[in-house]
Amino acid sequence: MSALGLLLVGAAAAGIGSPATLAGAGAVLLAGSSGFVVGVHRLGRPSHGERLEARLRYRPLQVLARTAEAATRYRVSWPGGAAVLAYSTLNWLLDAGVLVLAFVLLGLAVPWHVLLFAYAASQIAAGLSFLPAGLGALEAGLVGGFLLMGMNAGTALAATLMFRVVAYWAVAAVGAVIFVAQTRQRRAGPPGGARSR
Repeated sequence: MSALGLLLVGAAAAGIGSPATLAGAGAVLLAGSSGFVVGVHRLGRPSHGERLEARLRYRPLQVLARTAEAATRYRVSWPGGAAVLAYSTLNWLLDAGVLVLAFVLLGLAVPWHVLLFAYAASQIAAGLSFLPAGLGALEAGLVGGFLLMGMNAGTALAATLMFRVVAYWAVAAVGAVIFVAQTRQRRAGPPGGARSR
């Protein structure tokens, strides 16, 4: 919901679609998300889950209904859910800040009016990918979003690659170094060569 919401805000900033269309899409997103949450809470009641499972004749559907019913036992309060939504939106915005940094590092002008739209489109594309970290899909979504808004292909590709280097590969490299260092430290044992029993 937060990524789709940012896509709508980005589309408004980029001048894509009429305000009425974007407001309508936002209302549908809000109503659909709220309906989903209410439906999941209703499904989580034992009587509803058991009735649904009893109505299904085929074993795979019964297993699916049982799994869905078990998943609904993990609940969060409305304030807790709002906090999760706020934190996820903040996460997206901070990550988009890395995209701004990519333009700055390359000495390019930051395309403020299209940046959020292209970024949100790339995150949605990455979410639909089966590859780790949306590899390939995120890059294609980001470059495609920029090209759709009239950016030069070379600029879009350079900014996208810099973004991926900073936001993904640099973080992965730091994590790998820390992992190797901690593994070696564990193998070496406590200082002084004395091993605890």
